[in-house]
Amino acid sequence: MNRCTICVTPDSYPGLTLNTDGVCNHCEEYFKLYGDWRSSKAERKASFEKFVTIAKRRSRSYDALVPLSGGKDSTYVLYLASKVYKLRVLCYTFDNGFQSDVAKENIRAAAHASGADLVTYRPNPDMMMSLYRHFLKHAGMFCPVCMRGITAGEFMISDTFDVPLVLKGTSRRTEERLAPEIFQDGNISFFRKVLKQHPFDGNVGALLYDRSLWGKLQRGMFLLSRGRLRTGRIDLYMPDYFEWNYAEIFRVISQEMGWKRLPDRDEHIDCIAEPLVHYYIREQKIPELTQSTLRYSAEIRDGQMTREDALRIVEQERQERKSPKETTPVLERLGITEEALATCVDHGVRHAQFQPSGLVTKIRARLRQL
Repeated sequence: MNRCTICVTPDSYPGLTLNTDGVCNHCEEYFKLYGDWRSSKAERKASFEKFVTIAKRRSRSYDALVPLSGGKDSTYVLYLASKVYKLRVLCYTFDNGFQSDVAKENIRAAAHASGADLVTYRPNPDMMMSLYRHFLKHAGMFCPVCMRGITAGEFMISDTFDVPLVLKGTSRRTEERLAPEIFQDGNISFFRKVLKQHPFDGNVGALLYDRSLWGKLQRGMFLLSRGRLRTGRIDLYMPDYFEWNYAEIFRVISQEMGWKRLPDRDEHIDCIAEPLVHYYIREQKIPELTQSTLRYSAEIRDGQMTREDALRIVEQERQERKSPKETTPVLERLGITEEALATCVDHGVRHAQFQPSGLVTKIRARLRQL
């Protein structure tokens, strides 16, 4: 196994290529897009503050919607929005049926500390577990159900309350790069394709809620104009405008927002199913991948971690790899056995047949890069 000479991503990772210097295409893309990012910090902050001014001038009940998972990034977004920029914030959380206790505590604490209102979208739990099993059986993974729920809830609530800004903590600059072979987002086309080919005996309800056509056009114009056309609802990814240093983030949200981490990890603490997903789905496809590999690769590129420290931790994780303690409660909630889960995963990347393709997909990918 070879690894990138800058980050720690293994060459077995889908879509990864190494140049003659051993540098991976993920690092090359990062330095092309973000190599001079810090030199424009002042301009980026000023740009964000223009959006804040626009939102406040619209005089809505809420200036911004913050999707709040209880994790570190969304909690820090809420801190910036409410405590730094004094926005009137509506928080939204999606209860996927696997919310951890610490996430629930963090959500309550953050909403209280910020003074923000909180709306929870909680689909019927029995329907959700049936839908998870359905996607596992026919697509080999169940995260797309949750991702669709998160996205649908965001669109539904932001439309209902006519919120001018939606603020998020995700960013290609600071987060792990998940290949399509091991991850599928909340794309409605994917969701519908699975259900069309394999009909589900149940009502998926608001999970099919999508951004309106006019909203899609406005979003496209916003991205193509690089933020100069500011009509309709504006979606912003906060790490694109601010330093996203995790040491500082942990300090701030612990002191200011009452945030707590789990004893064994601080990443993806919102979902009790995440360790199982990584161990049984991602590592089965890419054995060289550990739970922290991609995250540390992102932090190395951003200058928050050294490659040597990352290699040491990743190697330790490889030596200590074992079935996560969350396996039994998650499988019991899903109503399947470990053997049944292994069978679903052994069928390979069946979800690839449902992934969007064609011109529209190429346009969406290009817009995401903008």
